[in-house]
Amino acid sequence: GQGNKRSFKLACNPTKGGQRRAQLRLTTNDPSNPQITYPLQCAGLAPLFKSRPISPNKTLDFGTSQPAEFIEKTLTINNGGYRDLTVTSATLTGASVFSITPSFVTVTLAASKTTTITVRCTPINTEPYTGTLQFVTDDPTQPLVEYPLSCSGNETVEPLYDSTPLPGDTINFGNRVVGTTTQKTVKIREVGNDTLVVKLDAPAIGGPDAKDFSVDKSIFPIEIAEGGAEIRVTVECTPSADGLREATLKLKSLDLSDNPTSVHPNPSYLLTCTGKAAGYGSTPVPGKTLMVGNQTVGETVTKTFEVQETGEADLTVALAETPITGTEADDFSVDKSIFPFTITDGGTAQTVTVRCRPSALDEHNAQLNLVSNDPSNPTPTYLLKCIGKGAVVPGYASTPTPGETIDFGKASMGFAVSQTFDIRETGKVVLEVALATPAITGTHQDDFNIDSALFPFFLPNNSAAKTVTMECNPSEIGKRTAQLNLISTDPSNPTPSYDLECIGTRPLIPGYHSIPTPGSQLVFCNSPVGVAVTKTLEIQENGNNDLTVTLDDMAITGPNASDFSIVTPSFPLTIREGGDNATVTVQCQPSAIGKRTATLNLTSNDLWQSQLTYELECSGIASARLSIVGDIRTDDGKQPNHATLSYSETEGLELSATVIVPSEQVGQMAEFFIVAAHHTQTSQMAFSYDGEQWLSWDGNLDNLVPAAISENLSDTLPLFLYEGDLSEFAQGETTSDIFGEYTFSVGYRLGEEQITFDGGEPIHFVVEGDTAVVIPDGPLVPNHVVESPTRFTGKIRNRYGLQPNHAKLSCSAAQSVKVSATAIISSEDMGQAAELIMAASHQTQTTQTFAMREGNRWVDWDGTDTRLLTPVQTYTQLPKT
Repeated sequence: GQGNKRSFKLACNPTKGGQRRAQLRLTTNDPSNPQITYPLQCAGLAPLFKSRPISPNKTLDFGTSQPAEFIEKTLTINNGGYRDLTVTSATLTGASVFSITPSFVTVTLAASKTTTITVRCTPINTEPYTGTLQFVTDDPTQPLVEYPLSCSGNETVEPLYDSTPLPGDTINFGNRVVGTTTQKTVKIREVGNDTLVVKLDAPAIGGPDAKDFSVDKSIFPIEIAEGGAEIRVTVECTPSADGLREATLKLKSLDLSDNPTSVHPNPSYLLTCTGKAAGYGSTPVPGKTLMVGNQTVGETVTKTFEVQETGEADLTVALAETPITGTEADDFSVDKSIFPFTITDGGTAQTVTVRCRPSALDEHNAQLNLVSNDPSNPTPTYLLKCIGKGAVVPGYASTPTPGETIDFGKASMGFAVSQTFDIRETGKVVLEVALATPAITGTHQDDFNIDSALFPFFLPNNSAAKTVTMECNPSEIGKRTAQLNLISTDPSNPTPSYDLECIGTRPLIPGYHSIPTPGSQLVFCNSPVGVAVTKTLEIQENGNNDLTVTLDDMAITGPNASDFSIVTPSFPLTIREGGDNATVTVQCQPSAIGKRTATLNLTSNDLWQSQLTYELECSGIASARLSIVGDIRTDDGKQPNHATLSYSETEGLELSATVIVPSEQVGQMAEFFIVAAHHTQTSQMAFSYDGEQWLSWDGNLDNLVPAAISENLSDTLPLFLYEGDLSEFAQGETTSDIFGEYTFSVGYRLGEEQITFDGGEPIHFVVEGDTAVVIPDGPLVPNHVVESPTRFTGKIRNRYGLQPNHAKLSCSAAQSVKVSATAIISSEDMGQAAELIMAASHQTQTTQTFAMREGNRWVDWDGTDTRLLTPVQTYTQLPKT
């Protein structure tokens, strides 16, 4: 009955290897599908022995040859199965005139592969010969394959007919779509010893389906001289219907009075080909009604149906000359863009779209007309129906209303800012809202974005408003404008649109700055093994947005990473835009004597400085250290350290030092290094002593050579430093070139340690001429800075409290130093406009560098060009202090 189903179970039990094919044909009482055909196929998983031009067990006829002249035939073996075919042997029985050339060897053929065997007959005299060719195979259905062999020796002059395929064989054209043509070739040869003449019989093609076959008549009659080339005859099949098509090709070579033949006088061939027809199927079936739907008058409703290929060939479907007919055809339409279309045999169904836009109330009818290449269904048709109904429409409303501006305000260039607006349904039925294509247009459309995943959406009658979110990401500074375009099902507002506007401002980008700068080296104080020492890194945000700093996945790396750690603060750390600097405290706890190195790795959200590294270095030293005491002597006797000497006193100057060795170091080997520095108000020079003479030195410790070496330290060790008039350190030949400030330092190295100068206070003195040269007490000041009556008083504080001016701080005590000053304004300067400038100088035993205050940080300065100095603070009227 209607809607019922019945299942059929089909089985395939292949009797041999290779492809197995059949057809299932069903007869129904469906007037549109009276007969349904299903092609069936399965594969036999075994080797299958096949051959051509003759099949197994067919006679291989060599024809006639004069005695002692051989005739050859080739036999092609093909594996038509799906497993490897092995032919283990080929043997000949019967007359000895037959032979295989070259000798046969075992052969294995993969699926669809071939090999060719050549068999030869050499008649001895004028008589017939017979034999058998046998093959042994692993084809389970053909373990032994035989071919009867025949040939004759004949001295008679006679033409002999031979062909490929052999007369009587079947020429199978295979499967062909109905109405299309395929070709095969018959090769005709003369194998006798006279001219062979072949004509077409009358009729040339006969049989039940003769009209489906044809032969090239233009080459007949055929004449082939003895030993002449073979002639190829073309035969065609054009199936007119599906299923097997059969006929017979008939030739004749007997009733020719001038050259009769006794071999195949009337050769014929069975012709077969299988027509494959396309099948048209659809849901609903042709002839049935397609209900397009109910729709408001004047609006469109859509209906689709699918067309399937149900036959055995590609299905082609086109629109009829008049696709839709009927008195109300104007109310219907079909999507013509897909026509014509082709569905390959077994391919995916094609969807056909039909629309109805009722022009009035009630039922509307028409007919859809198609054309197909299905012989049984060449003109499928469908009755179309839809019903027009009264309008019940939705209403579109929003805040802001369509046509108004959605203002995003200001947004930093490269950073998105969002804005929302609400859409409501104000009519009677469901409102659908979708994005137009394109959704955003205008001058700066690429700067605006809307979440397309939200669309389309539906708002039932009286439902809550839908909030839509948009973004503006300005690509440039200034006003950015565009337009948002929507589509709604409100017939009175089908295309609501909104102007979009935002102002692009300078981008908010965090800036990373540190003291020392990224890539610099943090050198810790020397520390006894196992004793921790710290160093600080000051991080500053110098951009216009919050700076976030995190530790890299491997925060500290390098050969001695385990000796270093971060004490404070916790990471990640954030410095607000304009906020206080952050201090990072790094600790070194050397695990062995000597240099310890690693790398600190940070990451920041500064786009230009996202990866930050600092080289870490500290030195592990023995817990007990050498003590070095210097001695200054002139002709007037011993002088105190930091003494000021006249030029005449330098003529008998002697400098020496005494090394006091702690008990833990007695007996060790030590190297001693002596360096000196000569500072004037405008220059500085460094020197090193190699044990024999003073040499100019570049300040690099790696370039120092020992001035003295002790293989076995005793309790005390005297060291000679200098004796002379200081002329070795003068930059010129005049007396005044000797004036200035001198520092002599003694360093040492124990075992594998680094060179260190921490044994005691250096020898320091100043040399003056007859007219006093003012040497500043403390860091040198460039000679072009004019002294003002206004004076400054400074203070030095560290973690131990207030320190005296000129204080000597240890490396660890200098870690948290705060330097401040009070300006006492002179009466002459009070009330005047002024700029406050800060500069600093850092002197080592061999070098001097300068820095200036710029805002809230110190930057490098060349120490000479005051035009580069920038004010730290500006006063319109100087106060008293």
